Amino acid sequence: MASDNDEQVDIRLQVTHDEYVSGLIERAVDGIGTTESVDGALGNSQFHLVITAPDGSERLARWWYDNRGIELDDGTFVPFVGCDGEDSQ
Repeated sequence: MASDNDEQVDIRLQVTHDEYVSGLIERAVDGIGTTESVDGALGNSQFHLVITAPDGSERLARWWYDNRGIELDDGTFVPFVGCDGEDSQ
């Protein structure tokens, strides 16, 4: 989970063997949470995604990743965390 001031971001992604990506983005700002769904593909150190907001609106996004984590299209960096909650470095 990454934080920027009073914002918390939690991303849960599943990547299949054919590089299809699906998951959720959970954000909390000042205690108010929203959840968006994520669908897309993986390629060349990037996620190419369609993000669907709770109201049904959609936006395209491109996220970059390396072995440390994911940089969202708004510049937020979210580090990878292992299944046990420990940083996976």
